[in-house]
This record gives sequence, C-alpha cells and structure tokens, in this order.
Amino acid sequence: MDNVISSLVVGALLSPVYGIASWLKWQSMKTETILPRGGLTGKHGGVLGFLIKGACFGVSFLLFRHFSWWIMASLATMWLISGWIATLIERKFYANDDNMDLIVYAAKQYTKDMGTESAAGLMSNVAPKWWIKLMPQKWQ
Repeated sequence: MDNVISSLVVGALLSPVYGIASWLKWQSMKTETILPRGGLTGKHGGVLGFLIKGACFGVSFLLFRHFSWWIMASLATMWLISGWIATLIERKFYANDDNMDLIVYAAKQYTKDMGTESAAGLMSNVAPKWWIKLMPQKWQ
C-alpha cells in the first residue's frame, strides 16, 4: 500500500513541472497563428518542453526499482493533473477579453473579405480548435 501512495505522491509532485512543459509546447504550436505567445517561449518552448517532459519521465523511471509497476499510477496521475495545470496557465496568461476581441475581429474581417466558408477554413488555421477548447466555455 505504501508503494501506491508514494507513487501517487510522486506523480502529483511532478505534475506542475510536466504541466509547464506541456504549456511550453503549446507556445511553440502557436507559430503562424494570431494567438498570443511569448517571444522566447514561442521560439524555444517546444524543445524546452520536450526536455522537461523527458526529465519527468526519467525521474519516474529511475524510481521504477522502488515502485515497480505502480509507476504507471504515478505517470497517470502526472499526466491527468498536468493537463489541467497547463490549461490554467494558458488561461491565466492569454484568456482575456483583448485576445478574444482580436480573434473575433480577425474572423469578421476574414468573413467580410473572403466569404463565410473560406473564412472558416482560414480561421481554423489562424485560431486552431485545440486552443479554443482550452479557453473558458463562453469563448467556445
């Protein structure tokens, strides 16, 4: 029973770090969109996120000898909590009315210039659905 609890605690402790790594990856996925992103995180977020995620998996697997197969519970805990943490970080930095107004303005301009169907196709590239799903319900 101690291994189960310990592995869950390790997963919970690694979750914020893994969540930040996921958020960094998302920043690099925003290139060629109108979505807001940081300069440094936009350029190097993917690589840095990959390295941090690798370190989290490395720590987990170093503990494999101690936890045995309970490390899977640790990884599942880490993955579930980190997605929530990454979403909260993204919302904290970028879910504001100014950013939403920018996206709505771009959509209206594209619709006016190109027509509804062409604008919808372009907007799916400019403001991807994966990002819109991260935002609060009123944005969706």
